[in-house]
Amino acid sequence: MDDMRETFDTLRRINMKLNPSKCSFGETEGIFLGYLVTGQGIQANPKKIEAIENMTAPKKVKEVQSFTDKLAALTRFLSKPAERQLPFFKTLKVCLKQKSFVWTSEAETTFQEM
Repeated sequence: MDDMRETFDTLRRINMKLNPSKCSFGETEGIFLGYLVTGQGIQANPKKIEAIENMTAPKKVKEVQSFTDKLAALTRFLSKPAERQLPFFKTLKVCLKQKSFVWTSEAETTFQEM
């Protein structure tokens, strides 16, 4: 309670107002900035994980870009994220250079392992 009192005093002092519909107090867990925050710490958002698990192999450059963006949001929860994403970045580099889409077997193998 002391921390909340101090926070509200600071907000009043700088004349900052909060939107009550966006505030919640006493929660044990919740989504904040796209992450699941619990008493155990910060965890990956289950909806983001599910979105990646349900993806089909990309068939266009934009789909590879979308996939790498989704993985980037979860990099803090992946071991060796750069190594895991390297085949996708190689694929993007080749596709953008040749201006045609080529989904390599290395990229497919890595995609299936994700």
